[in-house]
Amino acid sequence: TSTATTTTTTSSSPLCALQSQPYSNRVVFTGNAPNDFDVLVQQGVAVAALDPLNDVAVDPSAIVRHTVGWDIRALYFAYDKDLDTAYVALDCAVFPGHTGSGICGDADGDGDPGSSAAWLDPGIDLANYGGEENVLLLIDTDNNLNTPTPLNGYEVAVGVPAQGDLSGFGTYKWNHVDDWRVGEVLAGMTEGCCTSSLFGYASGLHPGTTLGPNAAEPDLEFAIANFSGLPGVDWVPGEDFRINLRLLHGAGSQDQRVGDETVEAAVCVSENTPDHLTSTTSSTSSATTTTTTTKSTTTATTAT
Repeated sequence: TSTATTTTTTSSSPLCALQSQPYSNRVVFTGNAPNDFDVLVQQGVAVAALDPLNDVAVDPSAIVRHTVGWDIRALYFAYDKDLDTAYVALDCAVFPGHTGSGICGDADGDGDPGSSAAWLDPGIDLANYGGEENVLLLIDTDNNLNTPTPLNGYEVAVGVPAQGDLSGFGTYKWNHVDDWRVGEVLAGMTEGCCTSSLFGYASGLHPGTTLGPNAAEPDLEFAIANFSGLPGVDWVPGEDFRINLRLLHGAGSQDQRVGDETVEAAVCVSENTPDHLTSTTSSTSSATTTTTTTKSTTTATTAT
């Protein structure tokens, strides 16, 4: 592991962040995102958008030095041009010196994503991203976002609609809704447009199942097939492309005492050598705002 070199990219066409992955090295999911992706990042065929831990607000009058299951350490992305499939993973982790489970979707971080700790009251923690809990990856496929990036600049949403659970996980056309929380996602995620599979453990989960991340397989991983068929895409597999990602992870007002997570990343896929690859990422929450630019072939650590 090496420390990433911090750089600043001001060009309107930044260097690419991710080299296309050959079929023989496609990602195999185990429910442990670093285990599945870090070696690919080092090889330059995947990218990790690193996010500071401990940036999701937790009510200090309820509990202190505690990390909840919305806190993301890294958002991973890889693309297999031969299968035309994108691979995505959320690495949820516990801030050093804190208590918590590191299980994605475990709103109170107590190790059971389906139970509510006493300190969370009157908030609740439902299993399998139930109720208002959301995991939502917005994709700007035509690279037309403005700064600051509004939610209406994305074409595709992959994840769980509000008032649903993992059984509704899928890839949807995004209806340009400006508020993703408190039920608005359901209006924004319209008809399914493509194919997606959700993985919470080694053998994989698929739409229609409800087993989510757990203590043995804590991270959320999924694949998006026919990636070049997404709305707004103007390239074919094998060509270079750039996309913008925005991950939304939280429960709105359902968990009461806990904030939500947002991670953004501009990602390019190119045949260029890994030495020329860069990734621009930013993260926001109700607690802090951080912007980072890192080499995609290394692992960076950001302290909060």
